[in-house]
Amino acid sequence: PWHVGVYKFDKFLNNYENICGGTLISSHIVLTAASCVYDSFNKSVIRPTYFKVAAGKIGYDWMTPDSNAQERNVADISIPETYVGDINSYSENVAVLDLAQDVSFNDLVLPVCVDWNNNRFDIPDRIVQTAGWGLKGDIKYSLTLKEAYLQFINIVECRKKYSSIRYLRFINYDKICLLTPDGRREQDTGGGLVYKRNDRYYLMGIISAYINNDFSPSTNVTKHLSWISNTVNNFSQKKRCSNGFRCFDGVCINEKLVCNGRKDCADGSDEAVETCPTTNKDFVFATGSCLLPSQRGGVTYTKLNCQSNCELKSGLYVKPNDMVRMNCGQGFAPNDTLTTDATYVCTSGSWFRENPECLKLCSALKKENLRFECLYKKQEIDCNRFMRPGTVAKYRCDSHYTISEPLAFSGSTTCMIGGRWKDHLPNCIPQCGIENKANNAQPTISLGAKTVYGKYPWHVGLFSNNSLFNTCNESDISNCGHHFTNMCGGTLIHKYFVLTAAHCLHHPATGRLFFEADFRVAGGKYKRSYSIFEKHQQSSGVRNFLEPETYAGSQTRYEHDIAILYLENAFVFNDFVLPACVDNAMLFTPSHNDLGTIVGWGLTEQLTYSDDLKEVHLPVLPTVACRNKYKKFIEFITTDKFCVIYRDGAGAQEGDSGGGITFTYGGRHYILGIVSVKKRGSNVISAFTNVSVHMEWIQSSIKNSLNKKN
Repeated sequence: PWHVGVYKFDKFLNNYENICGGTLISSHIVLTAASCVYDSFNKSVIRPTYFKVAAGKIGYDWMTPDSNAQERNVADISIPETYVGDINSYSENVAVLDLAQDVSFNDLVLPVCVDWNNNRFDIPDRIVQTAGWGLKGDIKYSLTLKEAYLQFINIVECRKKYSSIRYLRFINYDKICLLTPDGRREQDTGGGLVYKRNDRYYLMGIISAYINNDFSPSTNVTKHLSWISNTVNNFSQKKRCSNGFRCFDGVCINEKLVCNGRKDCADGSDEAVETCPTTNKDFVFATGSCLLPSQRGGVTYTKLNCQSNCELKSGLYVKPNDMVRMNCGQGFAPNDTLTTDATYVCTSGSWFRENPECLKLCSALKKENLRFECLYKKQEIDCNRFMRPGTVAKYRCDSHYTISEPLAFSGSTTCMIGGRWKDHLPNCIPQCGIENKANNAQPTISLGAKTVYGKYPWHVGLFSNNSLFNTCNESDISNCGHHFTNMCGGTLIHKYFVLTAAHCLHHPATGRLFFEADFRVAGGKYKRSYSIFEKHQQSSGVRNFLEPETYAGSQTRYEHDIAILYLENAFVFNDFVLPACVDNAMLFTPSHNDLGTIVGWGLTEQLTYSDDLKEVHLPVLPTVACRNKYKKFIEFITTDKFCVIYRDGAGAQEGDSGGGITFTYGGRHYILGIVSVKKRGSNVISAFTNVSVHMEWIQSSIKNSLNKKN
């Protein structure tokens, strides 16, 4: 959808000729080769008014009607000052075209990505994708657009492979070599070379001037990012004609005045021959003739009751009494009908069914965790299709999600003239930290009370089939490798991420990091046993362990004892599986004796693991106070810890590690700590990792992981 055809006006043919390809990188910027727009005889850039660009076009020829093609004038052109064509071996062969009017994005017209940060990524097998109407070097051009997957090599390899003096001078510093074993055509010049990364396509190169059928030196875009960026910024600051035609002198006029037989631009450029090429001049001034108007989107006109040459283009005139069907391109529709096309009759110089005009439609409504209901003239319509101005869309978040900024959104938006929605759509974020009050199950940490099933839906269990934790029956050794045992707790903070303690992921004796494949995470559980599958249980493998580089276990007294589990499968939120809130802004700090909530399946007072999930509510003792009071435990009260005081021996025990301690603010539970260490044999205090100390690391780790996923 980013490939465009670059057309140049030919005075002798009185028409536009396909001369090059180009690549759309924004709504009004096209990258192509400088050689496409450079007059080598006069050593200067050709005047922009001689060029047009067609996006979304499949047919090769300018006069070939294409309902989805969007044709635009070129308002400005820039090439590097050092470009001089063949004299300098086509070095710096890149050009930026500024379109006089924005294209409208849809499924068939979209920009390609540009890696402005110039991150270096390996391209698998050095395969890139390109498009054009030649590519295979056939004698005739293809009438329809082709795509090709081609391999490239770097300049060192290229110079070795094509060592002839005839070719070497063209393999200069800003080139890569595109291998074209099936040949290519000169008009493929300017086309973009793109590669796929994380489900997006990025521009890597621009096919340079034609040298040889076997290979094509191509301009490496990364060598010119700074110049391209500066040029685009300069163009963006110039006056734009958002819904019209820009005269050669820079003045904007309504596009409906172009090619109407009258000079509406002071310089006459709206009626210039390169602006208004036509093949039926006999009817331009004929009495009663009608003009086929230009449209913002793509459009085709079909003359009805016609034997030949029935497909017409905008800018032409038709005879009185001719009937014409107008078909608007994707994302557009006639202004006076609900269908995608409409029929008009030329009567005495004007159209019956007045104003054959294509209106831009509003895009389909799709956003994660947001539901829509759309009404047009009080009739319900499909929100997954383009919609006409006047459509009202009501929205609400999915169950267990809420609008991030509720005061900024009204719950509805309207499709406006011009094809844009009146308001931006909100972001829906998970409801977090809400105790489950939807269950009616029976009620179920040493000396802790059994919790109610599903009451704390953010608590998850970490289960491992590593032999260290395996408690399966040795007489049935064949099934032991599939037996998962609970060994730690964790806190769900995102559909893909769980907070836990780093020491849960390491062998307690050797410190060796376990394998992700040995772990399962289960939410919506009340029973400790992984094999007892519960109604609301959800499970996932672990894609990746994330922990601070500074974590060194017992060597540093369990400082930075925090880890994130990146899950293979997203959890689906409901009343029994819901994240705890994370204090991203670090607004909350538990004070002395504030009560926090801990849940887990750890050792009970009988020194056995609890079969059922238990809860306990314990007071906080801040770091400094804890160090002063419990000097024999001071070495474990590191700078990123706070303490929790046991009550009557009740508190976190072995097996509760990694679980969270939450505090209630505004009726929601926020995770502020993670069960880390306690003094062996003592039930007085535990040290908890302070989540706020690691907030920056948590945020960057999750962001980087999601960026890699996308």
